[in-house]
Amino acid sequence: MIARAAIAALLAAPLAAGAAGRDAPEGVPAIVADALASASALPEAKVEIRGYRAQLPPGCTPSRAEASRVVEQSGRQALKLAGSDDAGFACEGWAFADVKLTADAFVTTRVVKAGEPLADAVRIVRREIKPGRRPLHDLPAGARASRDLAAGTTIVDSHAAGALSPGEPVKVVVRGGSLAIETSGRAVACSAGRTCAQLASGKRVEGTLEGGALVVEAP
Repeated sequence: MIARAAIAALLAAPLAAGAAGRDAPEGVPAIVADALASASALPEAKVEIRGYRAQLPPGCTPSRAEASRVVEQSGRQALKLAGSDDAGFACEGWAFADVKLTADAFVTTRVVKAGEPLADAVRIVRREIKPGRRPLHDLPAGARASRDLAAGTTIVDSHAAGALSPGEPVKVVVRGGSLAIETSGRAVACSAGRTCAQLASGKRVEGTLEGGALVVEAP
């Protein structure tokens, strides 16, 4: 009964990494460069340190460094430092680094119209990962352009739509436990790696393509 109710509600109303490389200038401790490289969230990324300053007690020599957050874009990064002073007592401090993060990204090789497949219109290029512009690193099978894209565009999540073109009819299977209900809808724009459709009721659903059908799991 719970599964049936969940499916009915879904149909009825509208829905509201690998280690990175590093490049550090003279004067930057190796422990800092290694900590930033290890903190990279992107596969095969490279962390370049463009600026560095440390705040340590007098006589404190750091032996450990830990990034305060994941490195997923260029910008300022803070690191916690720990070590010992000249007398052998433990000491702590902070370091601040200005980093440039580069990683492989998909870039369009030509103008791509909305709805066109992306697979044959992109190549992998090394790009800086700037704040707010994290590129797509895995191109989903059948991904299409969600909008018109100029040549040389770095593909981000919002540029890649599902394998169905907007407006294309699609069978929708809503599953809840052992219960499944089939209906129909039309494809609409969706996030990368997902497929979305609008049902006759006006409800927008999201799921995955399985055997040509959009499968939606009821909550």
